[in-house]
Amino acid sequence: MVFGVAGVAALYLFARTFVAAREALLSAALLAVSYHHVWFSQNARGYTGLLFWALLSSWSLCEALQSGRRRHWVLYAAGAALGVYTHLTMMFVIAAQAVVYVSALWTRRHEPWPRRWDGALLGWPLTALLILLLYALVLPQVLAGVVDEASPVGVWRHPLWTALELLRGAQIGFSGLAVAVPVLIVFTAGLVSLARTAPAAITLFVLPVVLCGVVVIGSGHHLWPRFFFFALGFAVLVLVRGTMVVAHGVARALGASGRPLAATGPAAALVLLAAAALALPGAYAPKQDYLGALTFIETHRVPGDAVATVGLATFPYQRFYKIDWQSVNSVESLQRLRARSRRTWVVYTLPLHLEAVLPDVMATIRRDFATVRIFTGSLSGGAIVVARTEGALPAQRERPSTPTDDTTVVGYHP
Repeated sequence: MVFGVAGVAALYLFARTFVAAREALLSAALLAVSYHHVWFSQNARGYTGLLFWALLSSWSLCEALQSGRRRHWVLYAAGAALGVYTHLTMMFVIAAQAVVYVSALWTRRHEPWPRRWDGALLGWPLTALLILLLYALVLPQVLAGVVDEASPVGVWRHPLWTALELLRGAQIGFSGLAVAVPVLIVFTAGLVSLARTAPAAITLFVLPVVLCGVVVIGSGHHLWPRFFFFALGFAVLVLVRGTMVVAHGVARALGASGRPLAATGPAAALVLLAAAALALPGAYAPKQDYLGALTFIETHRVPGDAVATVGLATFPYQRFYKIDWQSVNSVESLQRLRARSRRTWVVYTLPLHLEAVLPDVMATIRRDFATVRIFTGSLSGGAIVVARTEGALPAQRERPSTPTDDTTVVGYHP
């Protein structure tokens, strides 16, 4: 939460390097009411910290290039190193920042620039040293975790799935497709405008996103949409610029001039803020409504009923709520539970994961159980599903060595 609030101020500092104060304030305001920013600010994860360090280090880099003061390079190194310490995807931001520095060396090669090599001699060496010091104690585990990560769900590694999740998230953040499509048009206009007036800002935004996508896809790891969260502040700046450009262009085409024309951009940005704020209450809903499912089952179960958790739903109920529901991880254990129960309840979540890890169990649930209630949450695909089957399953007979055509053996798979 603290990093989420600090990220709003960091965006203002960074934006003031490239745009006027009014536009920077509008960008900070939009980030403050952003559904996704508030959502991640409630999570005990490092993504809002990553966003803060990305913005702060980018601002420090720009200040160092403009002022030539070494204190800005020291601040840059500290911010960049802490960003990597928060999440390794910060390395893509640092790569883009290095490109901005090298580009400045080239474009300003004929200008008097006494401390042009401070970045190469101070900024990046100090960054590398701080990263090494921060990770020294856990470096072997970090490298092993990055190299050996395996995904049980193949679709989570597909770029198309990530793109669809990003689009779905945009619809959440801006209250539906009817608003998401115009936002996409406005966003493109903002990219073009800032590319002309502030190419360094676009480099700091676009290049890390591209590098992250290419590296993660190429390595076969999960391509989670949250991996691109570090770019949210930059994206907000682009969106506000696009809103003001499009509004100004439309007003001018309609014949507006003078003060009314100048006011169209900020007015349109305020409308954008209102549209984003409409979706904000949803960010405070349960991420996954485990408690709702627990209350529902405990209210409606009767003596003789059994409740089973499957897959990723097991950990929260056993370790957090400490409910004595039985965990099942095979068809056989599920069938044994059914055989001694009047009715059997099953609770599961994230069916894509369950289908990949326990496909037989998922198939059995879909065949023999009826969905009673689905408890939705703000986590995409993370609804808590409550299913139930009526009547006890007949006790399993001893499995014959060679079943005949007219023999039904529960749990037998030829």
